Amino acid sequence: MNGLSTSLPADVQDQFLRTVPGLERARITQAGYAIEYDYFPPHQLRHTLELREVPGLFFAGQVNGTTGYEEAAGQGLVAGANAAAKVLGRPPFLLERDQAYIGVLVDDLVTKMVDEPYRLFTSRAEFRLLLRQDNAVERLGPVAREWGLLTETQERALEDRSQQRRRVVDWFKETTLGPDVVRPLLTDEARATFMDSVRAEDLLRRPDMDAADLAAAGNAPFLGSTELLRGVEVEVKYEGYVRLERERAGRLREQAEFELPATAPFMEFVTLSREAREKLTRIRPSNLAQAGRIAGVSPADLQNLILEIKRWRKAVTKDAGESEAFAETEKLQHT
Repeated sequence: MNGLSTSLPADVQDQFLRTVPGLERARITQAGYAIEYDYFPPHQLRHTLELREVPGLFFAGQVNGTTGYEEAAGQGLVAGANAAAKVLGRPPFLLERDQAYIGVLVDDLVTKMVDEPYRLFTSRAEFRLLLRQDNAVERLGPVAREWGLLTETQERALEDRSQQRRRVVDWFKETTLGPDVVRPLLTDEARATFMDSVRAEDLLRRPDMDAADLAAAGNAPFLGSTELLRGVEVEVKYEGYVRLERERAGRLREQAEFELPATAPFMEFVTLSREAREKLTRIRPSNLAQAGRIAGVSPADLQNLILEIKRWRKAVTKDAGESEAFAETEKLQHT
């Protein structure tokens, strides 16, 4: 029964079970039990799910503080792919937050502190409009092909789907429908004022217009491609919002290009808040975008962090140059 805990000692379970009307004489044949497990704080991991301090050791699943079958499977995919990539000398297998929910999962684990078993809810993704089920093939198909995960048949199917989608998009952009074709699809109020020919794409932006109905009315050559039509319809109707999310994702990728050295002395960067310095030292983000997702690191901290890193890099380069020059001088004197 909902709310009836089964993690207490057997004698206690027996007592409270009898307080339920109708179960006064019930006999327990097998006491309930609860599962407890320990975990390793996942901020010790890289985005490849490799331990920072133990190269070659990868963690996935509940050991990273998560719960749920899908969460464990997603981590297993990432950890396994990266373990293989490391052995083969290939670049790491990484998925971004705007590319896949697995990317959100891994980034949350590595960047944010886990204080309870982690479940991946859609609300955790800031790019939900990009991470739709209708565009999963477009998002991840090329990644699968790049990593050699597709058979020749699957590669052909991926290319065929890509071509079909382009045909659907082009048809809506290039096809103009006359008022006689469109009026039957409109409401009574809109029908009376609709007098001109309009591009199918512009018609599809109307909230009361359906892509499949427009395609059927215009005798489109791809009738029956329901999934593709639905995906294109979302892209067209929400074009402005989709564009804004892609721009935000682009800015995030630009931030990701500003790398933070693993040896950066964050605690010495006095222009940052104490909380930011402590969390940056503990989590060790690899780039500015990851640092910006750490709770307690403010936009002002990020701006100062850029300046501090540039200043620190110059100092390190200068010291390295002076040390090299000193060593060369010593060598010449000795000679």
